[in-house]
Amino acid sequence: MKLLREFVDIRNIEKCITEAKDTPNHKPQYRLKGIMLQASIKNQNGRIYSKPVCDKMVHVYNEEKISKNRALGQMGHPEVPDVQLELCSHKIELLEMRGENGCDGYGEAKFIDTPMGRIGMTYIDEGIILGMSTRALGTTDDDGNVNDDACLCAIDTVYNPSAPKALVEGIMENKEWIIGKDGNYVEAAIANLKESVDKKYTNEVAADVFLKFIQEICNKQAINNLI
Repeated sequence: MKLLREFVDIRNIEKCITEAKDTPNHKPQYRLKGIMLQASIKNQNGRIYSKPVCDKMVHVYNEEKISKNRALGQMGHPEVPDVQLELCSHKIELLEMRGENGCDGYGEAKFIDTPMGRIGMTYIDEGIILGMSTRALGTTDDDGNVNDDACLCAIDTVYNPSAPKALVEGIMENKEWIIGKDGNYVEAAIANLKESVDKKYTNEVAADVFLKFIQEICNKQAINNLI
């Protein structure tokens, strides 16, 4: 499975600040509202999410994340499918398909009081326009159509460049992921390496190869920390 990350046109996102006197603890609340994903159109990455695929992703995301108050998003766009708690800046409070033919995924995100969340609030105070970007796991066919196995992982806060395509194609799709037997995501390159070693060597030799491989990584990291 590939990690599919999609930028949304920042013109579709609006900021909303609730007055402090109307909120708990008299703290202002900062939100971003607007279209966060779209169906049945080719996006900037050349991919197409059909309406059934989007409907399914949104339904599962609501059921497994939003309804359980676990729909966290990050500041920036990581290259891993899992949500990293130390980088979370907001939570998604609403996501539903609207618009003509129900092809617009409209959402509302609320900034939370975390280090990254406070950075997002500062950007809004300074008038900086922020965008939203989906992060999903899934596969595509040869024509760029996203298959039914797509799963929405998170919706992140991003700075949307004027020409995001040049960044997205070169940087954002350089890793593939598979779901291991334990349900966790494993980078495909690592899984493929293990499979190749297992086929070529006995268990004892394979274990020795992997041990040396890990030691080399540790040594390299130690050297980098000294530089």
